[in-house]
Amino acid sequence: MRGSKYLPSGKKLGLRFGVAAAALGALTANAGAADPDKAVDRVSTTTPIKHVIVVIAENGSFDHVFGTFRPRDGQRIANLLSKGIVNADGTPGPDFKNAAQFAVTPQSQYFISAPDVSKTPYLTLPPPDLNGVPQQASDASPPPFATAAAAQAAEPGLEPEDAVLLTTGASGLPFKPETNGVRNPDTRILNVTNLPNGPFQQTAKDAQGHGLAYDAYTEDTIHRFFQMWQQSDCSVQHATQHNPTGCLADLLPYVITTFAGQTEEGMGTSMAFFNMNQGDAPVLKKLALEFSLADNYHQAVMGGTGANHIMIGTADVYFFNASFAQNGVLNANSFIPVPPPAVPGVLLGLPPSVQISLVANPDPVPGSNTSTRTTSPPRSANTSIAPT
Repeated sequence: MRGSKYLPSGKKLGLRFGVAAAALGALTANAGAADPDKAVDRVSTTTPIKHVIVVIAENGSFDHVFGTFRPRDGQRIANLLSKGIVNADGTPGPDFKNAAQFAVTPQSQYFISAPDVSKTPYLTLPPPDLNGVPQQASDASPPPFATAAAAQAAEPGLEPEDAVLLTTGASGLPFKPETNGVRNPDTRILNVTNLPNGPFQQTAKDAQGHGLAYDAYTEDTIHRFFQMWQQSDCSVQHATQHNPTGCLADLLPYVITTFAGQTEEGMGTSMAFFNMNQGDAPVLKKLALEFSLADNYHQAVMGGTGANHIMIGTADVYFFNASFAQNGVLNANSFIPVPPPAVPGVLLGLPPSVQISLVANPDPVPGSNTSTRTTSPPRSANTSIAPT
């Protein structure tokens, strides 16, 4: 079972940060054990820092995890709680309206700043969905695993008692293919079909304790270049002393629910947050209280994991080189600016006549504010976004 070294009795460790949190928990728990690299520690360095550990927690923002974090006395933080957007108990705060999300009327061209006159606030958020959420545990097609033995075999770096962390979180709910815009609301989430227009605590419970478990798998959110720029909704016209970027971040669910036609990637999930005041993310809370926490960090590349991994490792971006693609030899002087070959649409479940260019054209298909034109991977951003 889960060891008490990670969390208070009865609490679960989960959601998207389960594996990373487990690793961090093991690191914290073994801090007093024999140090395997004492020789390295004795090396003279310019600063007292001997080690830098990079933990990439995918597909979640600062406020998703630390939105209700309260620092030690005398310290400050900029998050949902400090800005009055939510209360410590996860309910809407006095300034909840500042995080409202909007839908946008169809636009003829791709934009990163939606015209103010085209925006309409949601009455309620699009219900977080079961799209892509595992229905049951399985050793054959994890995650999650059905047995701790299979989990340990797949992740031998985990301590044996922690393998159980990879066996929980399946929905246990049926999923029907989405047709004609009909979705599959994740009914594990409290009040899922009537969420207020703004951030919501995804682990909230009713009076009987029913609600989404902390270790539950949930629907993924979008993390692609064009879509994320649209979600940010940035314009110098909106820049202020307190918001010098001019980014409103008010189109999160709308972009997610419209850019790919009848499918979607996240619905209202991007507006969800954990509540550290109620036991969520205990390991990350412990680390934040003991070490430095950056509440104003911005990822190097707008977009997904791959580009940011490369940027963290090389401090540079990557690009397609037809010369290298042809012969596998890297020659900086032989760059050929030829676009990569198109991907057959059948590989993505589209009609055989469709060929998808890997050079994205983010403009919407004529007469639509959502459909794909050319994409990288299979879709490109179009015209609108809503709350996350």
